Amino acid sequence: ARINPAYFDMADPRIQWLVQSGLVPCVVGCWGYYFPLLGLAKMKQHWRNLIARWSAYPVVWCLAGEAAMPYYLSEHPEEDKQTQITGWTDIARYVRSIDPMRRPITIHPTGVGRDQVTEAEVLDFDMLQTGHGGYDSIPATVAMMMAGVARTPAMPVVDGEVNYEGFMHGNYDEVQRMAFWSCMLSGAAGHTYGANGIWQVNTSAQPYGPSPHGNTWGNLPWDEAMALPGSAHLGVGKSILMKYGWPAIESHQEWIEPAASEQNRWGPYAAGIPRQVRIIYSYHIVWGRGLRVKGIEAGVTYRARFINPSTGKEHELGTVQPEADGSWLVPLQPELRDWVLVLQESGSVL
Repeated sequence: ARINPAYFDMADPRIQWLVQSGLVPCVVGCWGYYFPLLGLAKMKQHWRNLIARWSAYPVVWCLAGEAAMPYYLSEHPEEDKQTQITGWTDIARYVRSIDPMRRPITIHPTGVGRDQVTEAEVLDFDMLQTGHGGYDSIPATVAMMMAGVARTPAMPVVDGEVNYEGFMHGNYDEVQRMAFWSCMLSGAAGHTYGANGIWQVNTSAQPYGPSPHGNTWGNLPWDEAMALPGSAHLGVGKSILMKYGWPAIESHQEWIEPAASEQNRWGPYAAGIPRQVRIIYSYHIVWGRGLRVKGIEAGVTYRARFINPSTGKEHELGTVQPEADGSWLVPLQPELRDWVLVLQESGSVL
């Protein structure tokens, strides 16, 4: 019937704390299936309240979670889906029209964000949800990211939900690294880490319990889930990218052989800035000297190093000595595991 101010009085200090900590809150208005329940007028009131309270902060507006997904027990799922897609498009226009700060707008999808609205132009950046199947989700994740980056109108693409750590089987720290590096070196504008136990805000005394469909996704308490190793490893990944010039880094699969491809998404990924830096991630264990950097520019001298993507520890390789064709056979890795290889123009000091 009306806004409950007490609820938002509790949310205010959380938003303020995120901002004070140097983070940009992504405010998710509600889950998508609430639209048929509230209707357009009430949902506009809800969003007017959110914008009035928080638009002065450096926030991002996420219109809804799993925007086109009908309620789990809906008796009219297809009808609800179409109502939601149309409705969230209307809400996007409304948010744009009343937000004086013009904060970026996105939407969390069941697959691809721009497919959850009727007009992609109502969004500022695309968000994906690419699966929680662990190893089996990686090929589809990379394919969806590459397809999203290539779509028009062009917009930044972020994987907003993939392989939450500890979720079902196969979602451990090595899968977190593979999802992160394969997406980020394929043109992603960002990446979302999640952990089973955090998204439910489980506590030891009060786990979230079953979802409406009856299954329980996981009961790990949030204060244990936050210590899972993958989050630290992705923090290392971010620091590496920032150190070497993100966001000017662009995908360059032609720089490495063998390279990940449509037939083998588990192969190496390469990106960087021509004549400045090359960053290569190799998940597969490479026996012997099985990687070759290609197309090294004439007149550019690179120094190379392996970086452990779990710890950030560096292993210097010295000056790169390319062959006559501009290629360089990569030395043996320090140990049999996934690695980041960086070639940096020798005049740079980092």
